[in-house]
Amino acid sequence: MDMLLRLYRTFNLLSFDVAIGSMISALYFSKLLIIEPSAYSIITLGLTVWIIYTADRLLDVRNSKGPVTTERHKFHQRYQNQLWYSIVLVVLAITALLLWLPQAVLKGGILLAVMTGLYLFLHKKLLVKEFVIAILYTMGILLPSWSLHNSSFSLGSYLLIAQFFIVALINLLLFSWFDYESDKSRGSASFVTAYGKKLTSRVIWALNICSIGISGWMLFHFHTSSTLVFLFMTFILAIISLFPAYFSVNCRYRFLGDAVFFLPAVGIFI
Repeated sequence: MDMLLRLYRTFNLLSFDVAIGSMISALYFSKLLIIEPSAYSIITLGLTVWIIYTADRLLDVRNSKGPVTTERHKFHQRYQNQLWYSIVLVVLAITALLLWLPQAVLKGGILLAVMTGLYLFLHKKLLVKEFVIAILYTMGILLPSWSLHNSSFSLGSYLLIAQFFIVALINLLLFSWFDYESDKSRGSASFVTAYGKKLTSRVIWALNICSIGISGWMLFHFHTSSTLVFLFMTFILAIISLFPAYFSVNCRYRFLGDAVFFLPAVGIFI
């Protein structure tokens, strides 16, 4: 068991679980929108998400005004050369995969890549970076299916997309809430360092209530179970919020918080 925990810890530090979670979420939305996604699109998405998360950590380390204190940042600082080389190799792999992407996905991907590049350039100055990341992440998850969707979306589809965005935003704000001290010591900008933990907690709970409200409305009006996946994700994040002392130990909040994006896998096979 200890060996498995250490393996998953390394898996998490490398952001592999985030990349896999993004692929699972994209497949789930493809099922909801009744689209057969290109396997190359899903793989490219996972690789791109890994690059963004890894580059973001490496830039945090490079721009740090003080010593890094979190295990995640220490890991990226220790292996920064190897990780930068890995990013270059993954970029080359993505470049090769572009040849097999559907044209609509490729066009959307170029736009998203430009937006992501702007974020990485400005991220150390952004006080609302969690909101920007949540938007980019949601757009990336939807890209393999949305770009191939020929008809207009229903109200239910828009609500599911909104709920997923809310879950992603809760996840990011919650992580920033836990990382407040380390971000502040390094001079890293975030919503929490700009507006404080108290206001951030209120925003997180407002978002929790909003997500639960969307699920209730969807169940009452559309009798759809699709929203339950995102509702369970919301409940797990709410539990982390309720017991910060427990989940702050050994970064439990991050392991469970990242793992919630595996839950859409249940919806794929049901």
